[in-house]
Amino acid sequence: MEGVKGFVDVSRDERAVAQVHAFLLPHFGEAELEPLSHYLAQARGSGAVESIIVARWDGDGVCAAAIGALIPLTGERVLGAVGHALVDRRLRGQGAGRELNAALEERLAHYAKLAGCRLEAFILESEAGARFFWGKVGYRWPKGCRYSQPPLRYAADGSPDLPTIPLLLLLRHPEHSDAIPGPLVREYLQTMLVWWYRDDLADSLAGAALARAEDWLTAEIIAPSVASLVGAQVALIDPNTMTEAWVTAWLAAD
Repeated sequence: MEGVKGFVDVSRDERAVAQVHAFLLPHFGEAELEPLSHYLAQARGSGAVESIIVARWDGDGVCAAAIGALIPLTGERVLGAVGHALVDRRLRGQGAGRELNAALEERLAHYAKLAGCRLEAFILESEAGARFFWGKVGYRWPKGCRYSQPPLRYAADGSPDLPTIPLLLLLRHPEHSDAIPGPLVREYLQTMLVWWYRDDLADSLAGAALARAEDWLTAEIIAPSVASLVGAQVALIDPNTMTEAWVTAWLAAD
């Protein structure tokens, strides 16, 4: 990771993964962050890296960390997905956020190249307050997009066991800064939701419970989110132009 100050890829390091998880959990909570066991299973395994984790330490422990993934599209194309990113308050305003983003993007590009794939665009779920940072590093909101993070846990009968979290879906595409073809952004959104959330249901559910959870996720999250992206072209809005009142009302109505 030459050129990215002090950041290390810890995807395979059990001890570092545990420290990163402890750093992220107080901010995101169990409703947004996968349990530690999810990331430790990868660190202990020998299969392909799916959760790409980068972090930086100072004398007090982890001071910045991010988790991302490569989501396969059709052909030899992938999306770079930012799952969680956090910089300690004492480092904010010093460029650490940009360095963290650069470190994660470098690792995503690295793993895409290893897989022989083309990294086509970046996508993420943003909390309201984080939109200012993401806007500064080039992320845009597809106009009209209704999005909620699906539950990360389901009951034994397949019903949601955690709430959905209304968020802003943001993306950055090197070839589309002001508008993006509607079919393309709808492909990105649907693929992300299926790959990141629906496909994982089979890890903990089976039979009727699995079918119930899949049907709920499709009807309540995937279909409405994709349907909210209307038209042959979808405008891309700089999230820094969104007022606090507008964002609050938009997310509350989700």
